Amino acid sequence: MCEDISPEAFGVDAADAGAMLERLHNRPAWPAFTVPLEGGVAIA
Repeated sequence: MCEDISPEAFGVDAADAGAMLERLHNRPAWPAFTVPLEGGVAIA
């Protein structure tokens, strides 16, 4: 969304920002929550 803005503009090291973006884009590492509902169904 902010491809034209460098991380340095926010006082952040570009390497640190790149490492964080890799971590955020790693979907298998995202936490998952299950919400049980009545009737034995759940939202996952």
